[in-house]
Amino acid sequence: MTARPTEVKTVVELLSAPADSVDDLAKAIINTVDELRGSRVQWVVLKRMGQHVSAWGPYPTRRKAYDAITKEQVPRISGDLLFAAPLYTVAMGEEAFTKADADPISPEARKCWQIAYAGGSKPKRSKRRPYRAAS
Repeated sequence: MTARPTEVKTVVELLSAPADSVDDLAKAIINTVDELRGSRVQWVVLKRMGQHVSAWGPYPTRRKAYDAITKEQVPRISGDLLFAAPLYTVAMGEEAFTKADADPISPEARKCWQIAYAGGSKPKRSKRRPYRAAS
């Protein structure tokens, strides 16, 4: 994986800050880089061989994962299915769940589409008579 400018800047700041010992500085750098890289989505190539699935990667972007497939960097036997999939961390999943706790449909959308609230008013019935086939 290539280092991003923000990661380099953060490590430079850690190196320029005073530290108690070299070991403490090394631990701080490793933990910081792990947190920074763990906060971004990585991609893997999933290879399905019958009932078995194996993952190849990670790759920094979806494009790099697809390049690994097209440039045959992932070994392939005829009949194997290859596809790229995002690889999320636990922190990303927790963040998604806290965002999902809020109502995903905005009040404006509810009003526009006349979506009834749970326990609220019932949807209006149409005044048109239902279609009946002639007998």
